[in-house]
Amino acid sequence: MNSYEHYADWLNARNGLPKETRIGLVPTMGALHTGHKSLLEKARRENDFLVLSIFVNPTQFNDLNDYQHYPRTLESDRRIAEECNVDALLIPSEKDMYPYGNDMPIITHHPASQIMEGKVRPGHFNGVLTVVMKLLQWAKPTCVYFGEKDFQQYLLICELVKNYFLDVEVIGCETMREASGLPLSSRNQRFDSEQIKLAHRFAELLRSGSYDDLAAIQQRLEAAGLIVEYLEKHFGRLFVAVECHGIRLIDNFAV
Repeated sequence: MNSYEHYADWLNARNGLPKETRIGLVPTMGALHTGHKSLLEKARRENDFLVLSIFVNPTQFNDLNDYQHYPRTLESDRRIAEECNVDALLIPSEKDMYPYGNDMPIITHHPASQIMEGKVRPGHFNGVLTVVMKLLQWAKPTCVYFGEKDFQQYLLICELVKNYFLDVEVIGCETMREASGLPLSSRNQRFDSEQIKLAHRFAELLRSGSYDDLAAIQQRLEAAGLIVEYLEKHFGRLFVAVECHGIRLIDNFAV
């Protein structure tokens, strides 16, 4: 596995690949876990050349504390990349990704960007779509893989690809979960013993009872000590975001 920090170095390597090479890209912010491994394994099966990118993107964080405390585990991430037979690891710095600053961002007004995460985190999807566009231009992949835990993000990336006529297939992958139903997330690494108990309780409560009465679900979550940011149905799915003793949890699934 070769690592690339600078666009010019990666471009030279990419240009050396045969033109018919099928390239799979898995974009991440690092702190890799079993969910990321499932994306990498699927991309490995379906492509000739596997690219993993790791970049904690500052422009999608509206909370500086969340950005500063986002887990950064590059050495363990490298080991996972090796285990998954990644061919190229892209690890650009902020200067590499934003060499001229963020003065040409993608600004979305798509209806799906104005609800849920887009409503409670103003500007979040502008940062996501901007960095995804940059990563797609870097890697020029045949396919790009995203987990459905961020289903709202996945939908907007599909719209980005359609609106900018990008020659790439966007593939959504099923959310990997713990036995309680809690979705795997890099932020889970920040939980202490009490927070993880409450996080598992959140997953269990979310799956108990009917999904017809959202107010009743919210009452159960709040009674357990969670702060509910939103609990809504869209696109045939239930979406939820809560604060678990200072750490955000999001989830969604078909209902």
